[in-house]
Amino acid sequence: MSNIANKIRFISLLNDILREQNIKTALASADTDTDIASAALHLAATGQVVAVAADDTDVLVLLVHHMISSMEDIYFAYQNRSKNGYDFRTFSIRSIQNKLGETACQQILTVHAIGGCDTSSALFGVGKGTVFKKLSCSSSSPELVNIFQDESATTEQVSASGQQLLSILYCGSPAEKLNKLRYMLYCKMVAESSITPKPEKLPPTQQAAFFHVLRAHLQVVRWKTLDSTKLNACLWGWKLEEGMLQPIMTNLPAAPDDVLNIVRCKCKSASPCQTNLCSCKRNGLFCVASCNSCHGESCSNTHQSVNADYDVETDSASESDDDPDDDPDDDPEIGNLPCYYFDSNDWENEELVDYEDSVSGDEI
Repeated sequence: MSNIANKIRFISLLNDILREQNIKTALASADTDTDIASAALHLAATGQVVAVAADDTDVLVLLVHHMISSMEDIYFAYQNRSKNGYDFRTFSIRSIQNKLGETACQQILTVHAIGGCDTSSALFGVGKGTVFKKLSCSSSSPELVNIFQDESATTEQVSASGQQLLSILYCGSPAEKLNKLRYMLYCKMVAESSITPKPEKLPPTQQAAFFHVLRAHLQVVRWKTLDSTKLNACLWGWKLEEGMLQPIMTNLPAAPDDVLNIVRCKCKSASPCQTNLCSCKRNGLFCVASCNSCHGESCSNTHQSVNADYDVETDSASESDDDPDDDPDDDPEIGNLPCYYFDSNDWENEELVDYEDSVSGDEI
């Protein structure tokens, strides 16, 4: 069924068989959940009691938001897994509305879309219950939700309201920028935790949040209007690749170039980092914490170990041989020559070069 062509043929075959049994069917052209909810609401508005069998939370959320008091009740039936197999459970949509309250029912589309649905990403470690409770308890959320659910809102308005809602979810104030909140929470995690911090628990960056809230807004507008064609997806966090819509996660690199291009070695020998086989040493760099074996501590190429080989008073290399001729800095010409790094494997192939040729400017 992962093959789209097979799926289309199966749906067409199933549709024909159901119609032969005098069962009314409809083929969804876009969002099936919206079509199911819309059909149920239409029947309930004509005075019919309706039962909707589905296992998708999107359908339940749509019914809770849209059903009004003048309609007959709608029952949501879903298949529940138990120790004895599967059984059906049924809930009254009206009873759910009464328990949630009118304000929560109006906000539930935004709560579900921002917290993660079929077309928007979920927030790591932030469940739907947490999203619902925090937004319901915030005095700022009703106004922000109204902007977020407005189909005429601009991208700037949606971005501002959406990022403020995300800030509330991560225990910040609505006016707090996500990047600042991300930094503060990271510092708190490092200070209070005895284990390595997990960056996925941090709030998203402002630019990643920007595209997330655009996609969530698009879905909310389509749910609210029960119209799967509202708004152009390519203007709201999606891009078209090979005829398929793909989400835009962010348009910025994960980190600055000097961080992404950092050199780290993977030396595994008993005495690592002593030769130019070490990528850090070969590039004239000290080993760092991200190095595979030494972690910038237990090797001869750390800042401390290299400095330990030098005499602090004379700022010159300490050698057992006191012959002054061995120090190149004593020769005014040799001391000014540039320093070159060679791979240790290449030394045996190097030819001896006459000193007079080297100082006269000939290539070595």
